[in-house]
Amino acid sequence: MALISSDPLCITTLRLGKGKIWPAGQTLGLRVGDVLAAVDGVPFRGNAAVLRGMIAQGRGPLALSFLRGDSGFTVLASRVDFGIWEPATPPAVEGTYPTEAGLLTNWEILRDAKGMHDLFALAPALSALVVPFLWMMQKRLWLPLAVFVAALAVGFAVQPLAGAVIYLAVGINLRQLAPHYLRAERRGRGFRTVAVVAARSERAAITAYRAMDPKARFLFAPEKPQPESTQVQTA
Repeated sequence: MALISSDPLCITTLRLGKGKIWPAGQTLGLRVGDVLAAVDGVPFRGNAAVLRGMIAQGRGPLALSFLRGDSGFTVLASRVDFGIWEPATPPAVEGTYPTEAGLLTNWEILRDAKGMHDLFALAPALSALVVPFLWMMQKRLWLPLAVFVAALAVGFAVQPLAGAVIYLAVGINLRQLAPHYLRAERRGRGFRTVAVVAARSERAAITAYRAMDPKARFLFAPEKPQPESTQVQTA
């Protein structure tokens, strides 16, 4: 696999150096010490200028794969002003990373103090636009659902056209602000954002996060049946 570099002799990659992670990096859950391993699946060799050039030439977000300790993860990004970049030694063994950014979606992972985690896609949800009330039920957004149902009922009571307008407005609002509603509801229950991972599906995102935090448990995972206790009867 070919390496990306502005200099054929370049043997280093990049790491987020000491100091504060900037807002763009905080949004993606990045931390000081994260090492850039690959871009769109290709091992990266170069400096910050090379990385910025790749972003500028790209036609969309790039899949940036990082190493954090022994764990690897990928995020989609259309900018790289995450913090102060510094040269770093690349991994001794190159891993396998996602190559097609267009097939990935960023998923925000939230975790509570008990080790339970939830997640949601940061991409606009088509179902939130088409069937907003069903989408809110699936996401367990009970308070917004109650408010929107009440508004819809009032709208249809006044005039059917008004109800239709409210329905459309709700769908557009949810499609644009779905992550905001989900984040606010989960934080109200004690969850905090701990990571962002790019994956093709919810299941793949859960698997990716489990590699980073093996002890975490998915909030809505079915409970494992407890083994039945056996008692020895004596005559």
